[in-house]
Amino acid sequence: MTTQRVMVVLPTWVGDSVMATPVLRALRGAFPDAHITAAVRAGVDALLDGSSWCDEIFPCSFRGWLGPCSNSATIRAKRPDDIVLLPNSFRSALGVRWCGARRRIGYARDGRGFLLTDAIVPPASKPISAVDYYANLVEQALHIKIEDRRLSLCATSVDNAKADVLLAGARAFPLVLNPGANNPAKRWSAESFAAVARKFLQAGSSVVITGGPSERELVRKVIELAPGSIDLLARGIDLGGLKGVLSRAGCLLTNDTGPRHIAAALGAPVVTLFGPTDHRWTTLVDARERLLLAEPFLTPDTFADQHPQACVMDRIAVRDAIEAIRSIQRTS
Repeated sequence: MTTQRVMVVLPTWVGDSVMATPVLRALRGAFPDAHITAAVRAGVDALLDGSSWCDEIFPCSFRGWLGPCSNSATIRAKRPDDIVLLPNSFRSALGVRWCGARRRIGYARDGRGFLLTDAIVPPASKPISAVDYYANLVEQALHIKIEDRRLSLCATSVDNAKADVLLAGARAFPLVLNPGANNPAKRWSAESFAAVARKFLQAGSSVVITGGPSERELVRKVIELAPGSIDLLARGIDLGGLKGVLSRAGCLLTNDTGPRHIAAALGAPVVTLFGPTDHRWTTLVDARERLLLAEPFLTPDTFADQHPQACVMDRIAVRDAIEAIRSIQRTS
């Protein structure tokens, strides 16, 4: 099979997009002469800056009533031969139906199988890591092997220049705290994050706090409870700057959200806090990571998602987070 122009539609969320990087890397290796395009949600394109897998990156969204139609003409103009849909949504399949691609590849989910030329049956076993979920789709449809399933990203010179500004006044290898998450139930408390920050500040480490634009009040609360910490939101952090900061982190302490995956993809040490979301949905290969589970004694056939009351985030002890950070943080 000759594949000339391949378009990969990446998932919406930052963390999911990072977990798709093994797919992009494998496609480049399998089809070195192909023109590979990554279609990503606007604002997420900075994630892939500096990578060598894609010839083109462009913002694309299928959200809303007009989403499938508004991007159809743009995608058609790219003249893709094969389109790989990593999102499961019906709208994403509808959005590429009339784009002229000879193959539209995706999982047969959400009643969209008739919109695809290659409707792949999703894996039956659960939970399955998103990394494996995306890789298995491409393996089945394009008949290539994706053996290397490590996440990978690159901090560019622009990202590093932003990090110079963001980390001004901080010591080398700072502790980075990320107290936010899209789902409040997945957040460890601001008080617990602040308690960790105070411990490391007292030991002479620099501590920086990051978050998304909607998390300013949460970040500010941690700062107030841990004076001396640096507020990266107040310094204007963006996704590229976050890559630069995390590439220099001594360790990232985070809830299960996008910065976790970015840090792991950059080779930074990570301590990830899991509550009512099963950690097996996002297993990362060869990451420098420690996992702290709110309920570590669930049986293998039981999902944390099924027991939200038993998996409340604040069951994770501050002392355990401190010890986990100490066990993997880098200082040189």
